[in-house]
Amino acid sequence: MKTGQVLILAGLYFSARQDSREKKINLLIPLLFSIALLISSLINERKIEVILMGCLGGLVVLILSWLSRGKIGLGDGAVLVMTGIGMGFYRNMALMLLASALMMIFALLGMAGGKICLRSKIAFVPFLLIAFVIMLALGGEWR
Repeated sequence: MKTGQVLILAGLYFSARQDSREKKINLLIPLLFSIALLISSLINERKIEVILMGCLGGLVVLILSWLSRGKIGLGDGAVLVMTGIGMGFYRNMALMLLASALMMIFALLGMAGGKICLRSKIAFVPFLLIAFVIMLALGGEWR
């Protein structure tokens, strides 16, 4: 496992743990892992424009959080900026898509079972963690 993958996995684990318990994320967690990933990426001679492109998905979520007045958490956007630094744009988009699909399945099953209603808050970062582990298991080229 490469350094970037370990940093993303650790950042997702600690963020998911807090998100699942408290339904919020201390922004310091993704910030510290983002800095570590940025340093690791620069040491590995990744171009700064590739790193910045990777952050776009997370930046859009941060903007949506602001526009929705917190309905979408700032922590979700911060975590997606972190994963984007380490994964790049396309892999980060794939991560978001897979995590969203997993969360949708969970929500539908929960609604069918009467455990979740439309107004329920569901932590998103645990699904990012699951999606990341799935992507690691499926392999592929990592930089």
